[in-house]
Order: sequence, then C-alpha cells, then structure tokens
Amino acid sequence: MPSSKKFKPSKSASSSLAGKSDTETQKVNLLDSGAVKRELDEATIRAVKDAGFQEDHYVSNVKILLGLVTCSIALVAQFYPQKHLDSWWLLFCCVIAYAACTAALNLFLLRFEGETFFFTRAKRDTPALKFVARMPRYSDQYTLLISQREDKDHPQSVFMLLPWVAVLQSLVPGLKRESSPQNEHAEMTSSVTKYFHSNGYLNETIFSQDVQSLLKQPSLSMKSKEI
Repeated sequence: MPSSKKFKPSKSASSSLAGKSDTETQKVNLLDSGAVKRELDEATIRAVKDAGFQEDHYVSNVKILLGLVTCSIALVAQFYPQKHLDSWWLLFCCVIAYAACTAALNLFLLRFEGETFFFTRAKRDTPALKFVARMPRYSDQYTLLISQREDKDHPQSVFMLLPWVAVLQSLVPGLKRESSPQNEHAEMTSSVTKYFHSNGYLNETIFSQDVQSLLKQPSLSMKSKEI
C-alpha cells in the first residue's frame, strides 16, 4: 500500500515575516486561482532549490528534442526545393512523420510528466523527487504533493535516454522495468490566505519554511525507500 503522511503547516502567518519576498514577487490577483497557483508553484521551485536540490532536466530536454524534430519535418515539407505536385511523396512522408512525432510527444508527456511541474535529482539521503500541486477552481485550498520517483519514472541508462524507447516502454508491458511497489510521499494542504497578503503579494518566507519542512519528512528519505 502506498504510504502517505499529512503534513500540517505552521500556524503563524504574520505579515512581519514577509521580508524580501514581498518586493521580489509580483502582485497577484487573488481572485484568479490560476495565477495564485502559478505563483505558489514558482515559489515551491525556489524553496526546493534553496534547500540544495538540483533540477532534473530530462523531461524538458526530451520535450525540446521532440519539438525540434517535429519543427524540422514541417520546415522540410514547406521549403523543399521542388514543386509540391512533383514532391507529393515527400509531403506524404512528412505528414506521417509529423503525426508520429506529435503523438510521441503527447504520449511521453502523459507517461512521464502528467501533473508534475518539477523534478529533482537524488541528493544524499533523499531520492529523486517529483512535485505535484493541485488547487481546485473557486477554492482557496492549495495542495502540494511530493513523492519519490520510481525507477520507471527516471530512466538511468543511456539507452533509456532515447525518447522513442521511453514511449515504447510505457506502452508495451513487457518492456517496462521492475520498480518498487512503494510510492512514498508527503503532502500538505493549506489555505492560500496563509501565504498571501491582502494586497496580493506572496509572503514567501512562511511558504518556503513550510515547503522545506515538508522536504524533511521521513517518508521522503532513502531509508523509507529501502524498507
């Protein structure tokens, strides 16, 4: 059974602790839940990096690679130095290749990214982590879920760095790697009124403290993964 531990954020939310975050963050329309969530997601990334974690760019790099390949196919189809009627075979191949690359990109995002907005590399006693945030529309409750990345979510070998292999591995059951049945994670849910002033500026000091406290939960350590 997956292990889940609820983390209760600190209760103190005094505006006197705003510090430098009030001047460095942009003013947010508190009635726009999407803008509020984006601001908290970005603050989460800053807090995680301040805690010494390094971002894992694997998913971003694959997205860029597939995007470049797809754009290159479109450029070939558009600017190939031959009349379109004479190069119908090339256009046909480009359309098929463009559709295949687009499908591969979507499948890759569905399989490896999903709701995750940030990935980290393993660090000392902490395994590689992924971060998911949820904030229902018309709600003031922000939920941050931090979980350990399973082996199948974090390709380790050079062979698995190929995006097509990663996509095929996610589709064909026989190609999937064995992974730990456990998926340890830690979670916190709090009202955004705890972190935002009435003028729309984020109190990043308090929010960063809660995020970094969540990162120290035992469920996110290497020891919990080995159990």
